[in-house]
Amino acid sequence: MILGFNLLYDTVGTTPYYTTSFPRRGNAALFSIQTTHVRGGLNLHAFVQHKNREDASWSSAGGFAVITAAGVATLDLSSLKEEIRFSFTFSGSGALGAFFRVFIPPPAWRPYT
Repeated sequence: MILGFNLLYDTVGTTPYYTTSFPRRGNAALFSIQTTHVRGGLNLHAFVQHKNREDASWSSAGGFAVITAAGVATLDLSSLKEEIRFSFTFSGSGALGAFFRVFIPPPAWRPYT
């Protein structure tokens, strides 16, 4: 499964956009984000968040390097909690209509040890 979507500056702005959460499949994983189209001179900040089912709030497991152009960004994380989601925000001065086209391939899970 590959999740693909457009992040539009006029609808996201500085308010975080969250993906649907999904269950952890291992204690550690390599996460990837591919951006194929970038328009508008913005910076995209992407984070992997996690929580256990009984937790009241999400916490950041780690953040990708700031994304400014089309390409692939990766992030290797361990000690993950039970549920995972991605969080995205913009920074910079972009015009309304600026966007990133984002694809998120499945994480490369490492087994429990």
